[in-house]
Formats: sequence, C-alpha cells, structure tokens
Amino acid sequence: MRIAFIGDSLTEGWPGASYFEILRDRLPDHKLFNHGHGGDTVPALWSRLQASGLEPVDLAFVWVGVNDAFQAGWESYPDVPAEDDWWRASVAHIAAVYDQLLDWLSRRSPAVFCVPPLLPEGGVAASFERRVRHVAQAIVEVAVTRQVRADPGLELLDLGPVFAAAREEDPALRFTTDGVHLSERGAAVVAAAFAQAIATLD
Repeated sequence: MRIAFIGDSLTEGWPGASYFEILRDRLPDHKLFNHGHGGDTVPALWSRLQASGLEPVDLAFVWVGVNDAFQAGWESYPDVPAEDDWWRASVAHIAAVYDQLLDWLSRRSPAVFCVPPLLPEGGVAASFERRVRHVAQAIVEVAVTRQVRADPGLELLDLGPVFAAAREEDPALRFTTDGVHLSERGAAVVAAAFAQAIATLD
C-alpha cells in the first residue's frame, strides 16, 4: 500500500524520536510518505497541502492539533477561561478547516485515519492541556459527523487508551522528551498503534 502520514513535528519526527522511521523499517512492503512539518496547525497544514498537493495513496493518517492549542504563543500564554469567546471561535474555525481537509483527502485516499491530538503525559501548563482536549473533541466531532453521513473510508484512531495501556505495563516510562514531542518509547507506542491500524486494511 501507499500510505501518507500527515501532521506536524510529531509526524516529521523532529524534535524527538520518529515513529515514521520505525514504521518504515517495520513495513518494507509498503511505500510510506512523510508529510509532517514542525509547527503546523490545522489551518497551516491545510494551506500547505493545497500548495504542495498530495499524490493519490491507499491510506492516510492525519495527526495534527497540538499546535492549535498554543495559538497565542509558546512563551507568553494567557490563562484565558475556556469559555472565552475568542477561544470558542478559534475551535469552531479549527473544526471547519479540518472538515475541509478531510473532504480534500477523501478525493486522494479511499481510507483515512483521523488521530486526535493528545498529550501522553503531564509536564505542560494546565491551560494548554485543557485546550488540547478542546481541539481533540472538535476533531472527534467532525469525524463522527462525517461517519454518520456514511463516509465509509473514515476511521478514528484514539491514541489515549494505547498510551494508558503502555503506562500500566511500566509507570516509569517516559513517552515524551518535553511533554509534547515523542521519546523513543513514545514513538514505538505510536508506531505499534499505526501498524495495527494498517494491518486491518492490508
């Protein structure tokens, strides 16, 4: 299969470890394409793909959204209440753009896995964690709505339970280098989850 991995630095594989490299070694019979770019938000990713295009593939994974939660800047992030009008409007915009992105991808790949953003472990500001959850919820709602409309090629892949199971095996494991970017162990967990998803379609 021809498989595209679309996202931000977690897909690009820098900083931190690369789940993509693990998959490329594990799946030599498949052609894998890395379309990750550090710093991408959902709108930035959508703009980038429109500009660069995407060759038709058999399967695409879309994993993006963490950077959207930090729109106000990495250095000085205001602790604005979750009900703030600006943030609600931002989440609504993210959801609308994500829906457009899925429309575009559905014409280039018969199967798409939507992977909501998450933070595998603590270590970041509570306001950031809260907003990552809001973005994830918006992405899930877009995907579920499309499934209700009978989008046969769309699947949700929630990495939360996958990381929770890995943490139960060894609570001392570190899945990230900084609360966001993947450690070697974190990359291995993601690669295993993606490989299992690929196996269901292979």
